[in-house]
Amino acid sequence: AQELEEVLSYLKTNHKNPKHQFTTLSKPGNLETAVENVIHKNDIDFLIMGTQGATGAKEVFLGSNTVKVLKHIKNIPILTVPTGHNFQNLTQVIFATDYSSAYKKSVLEPILELSKIWKASIEIVHVALEFNLNDNQELHKDVLRERLNGQKYKFSNIPFIINISTSIDEYVGNNTAAILSLIRHQHTFWEKVIGEPVVNKIAFHSKIPVLFLPQ
Repeated sequence: AQELEEVLSYLKTNHKNPKHQFTTLSKPGNLETAVENVIHKNDIDFLIMGTQGATGAKEVFLGSNTVKVLKHIKNIPILTVPTGHNFQNLTQVIFATDYSSAYKKSVLEPILELSKIWKASIEIVHVALEFNLNDNQELHKDVLRERLNGQKYKFSNIPFIINISTSIDEYVGNNTAAILSLIRHQHTFWEKVIGEPVVNKIAFHSKIPVLFLPQ
């Protein structure tokens, strides 16, 4: 409770804004259930969580908390922010996708809104061993172009290195003015195919904030 009050005091002192209101809440029980209850009770439409990249047991604990919430809360966007990340500006939204399914406008709304507010460009990245798209993927890519109409965007192909999360991490690097975004169900598909827990790894290994879009 004392830590929460310290955070609240810091926010009110350093981030005072008439458009913003801050409240704190301390609840017993497991994290994912408590978060879910608060979301339903207060009609929350966006969740932000801190993560901490570490090694050994600490990584397992902190990572498991983040991943539990990601797996439990599936109907709203979740932004995970690495501990110590010094956000100053947003110039680029990196959207990782495999073009495996259609893009609903409502799903893409968070990245469209962010890019509009910050005047940020959107880079759509595709990780693969080879980049020959099938008919369905081409169709979905065309739909994505329509959804991004009016935005500054580009498509990029990322060579597959070791695994998907490593490929993305190597490409993104330490770009502090960027966030990474992905749709969870597409990467669940990848996990089934190659056995790589993409969401789990990206959630607490990424050096930049990651926006997980709902299914």
